[in-house]
Amino acid sequence: GAVGPALWEAVQAMAVNDETRELVAMLKRVPDNRASAMIASQFANPQRLGSLLRESEPDFGSIDVLLTQMGATATETLLEELTASSSRNTRRGILDRLAKLGPGIAPAVTDRLLKEERWFVVRNMLHVLREAGCAVENVALPTFQNHTDARVRREAMLLLFKDAFA
Repeated sequence: GAVGPALWEAVQAMAVNDETRELVAMLKRVPDNRASAMIASQFANPQRLGSLLRESEPDFGSIDVLLTQMGATATETLLEELTASSSRNTRRGILDRLAKLGPGIAPAVTDRLLKEERWFVVRNMLHVLREAGCAVENVALPTFQNHTDARVRREAMLLLFKDAFA
């Protein structure tokens, strides 16, 4: 858990040798302490997060290390990769992590929901709003209850029912 010049030289060497993925993977195996938090904060940025999410098989343990440091600031990157990914496993992992970020992500998700027309993105945004426990007073749910795609209508109904009993 100690920090000092030797630690930062080793971290710098790994960064220079493009071994940051390995470094982040190591961080998930060590206990939370001052040193691991400081190292993780050096790599917890949207670019690194996006890079990890775009891997053919993302290591969600490593991604979680970054998300611990980034918190809700990771929302936009997660939403971007959710809409761009062709991998079902990646999308499922992102959906789970967005939900864990909680209701604070509502503005970004609602904004994306209102700008998107692709049915699968709309469905995923409604799902995220529901799973994260977001208030939906700024979402015109009747619009989505009448959507042409049944999967979107289903998510809108689930969100409406969850919000009605909250």
